[in-house]
Amino acid sequence: MQRYLDYEQIKKNRRNSMIIVILFGIVGFLILYGISNYYEMGTTFTVVSLIISIAMTYITYSMSHKTVIASVGAVKADPSNPKEREMIEILNNLCRGVEIEKVPELYIMHSNQMNAFATGLSPKNAVICLTTGIIEGLNRTEIEGVMAHELSHIVNYDIRLSAVVVGMIGIISLLLEMVMRFGISRDRDNENNNAGLVYMLVIVAYYILLPIIGTIIQMSISRKREFMADAGAVQITRNPNGLKSALLKISGDNTPMEESSKIVSSLFIEETDLENRKKKRAGLFDSHPTIEERIEALDNLV
Repeated sequence: MQRYLDYEQIKKNRRNSMIIVILFGIVGFLILYGISNYYEMGTTFTVVSLIISIAMTYITYSMSHKTVIASVGAVKADPSNPKEREMIEILNNLCRGVEIEKVPELYIMHSNQMNAFATGLSPKNAVICLTTGIIEGLNRTEIEGVMAHELSHIVNYDIRLSAVVVGMIGIISLLLEMVMRFGISRDRDNENNNAGLVYMLVIVAYYILLPIIGTIIQMSISRKREFMADAGAVQITRNPNGLKSALLKISGDNTPMEESSKIVSSLFIEETDLENRKKKRAGLFDSHPTIEERIEALDNLV
């Protein structure tokens, strides 16, 4: 049995992912139902809303990891590029010693900040994404540590929970924003608004509930899983110094992230927000432990 595989964590991640999918379907239906009431579309549209919410849930679930990649503008690694070809070779070499169904695809995100993340619904369609900054800033041993960390996330199905949460919250946010914009437009044309209460609930959801949901996201993609992925990386590479050195270099990088929403930033190996990187100890709702805490944990493994 491979030690970096946590079968209890895999089971938990699969269960939590399904719970989130079901909740998303319910929320999507309620939003569409609210729209039907707001525009007085009747019972027929309510039935249509149910069908649309089911279809939307399935599509969002199946496309969630692709949505994450598209949101950061990442592109597939080019083997004709010598540096990117080297990254592909490192990943292939690491996967030879890992119990994984398929070598993840490697994507490159054009950002000068040193960072990386993994996404996907399962090891069969997993993706590891490296920024151009991390490719240029780390040596081969350090890159191995970073990729091994992401591989640990992949084999333990951390990526499914992360991708599902990010993709579905993004769609809900888009739906609520659309309702608000259409609602404002209608209010201008119709002073007698019989569905004002519904519209007010949408406003509350958009401005109050979504930030709370964002906090829950950061908690669900928990710091414990980052510690576990660090430990898994050491077990895969059999070299704690590579990852430790990589984390120290990443933490010392003061380059801002050009493209990253707050939700997607929780997927990266380290905080994209430079202010959060300066913390000595992680706060209750932070998605990542600090580098100091992670280095301390790695030292305790030896």
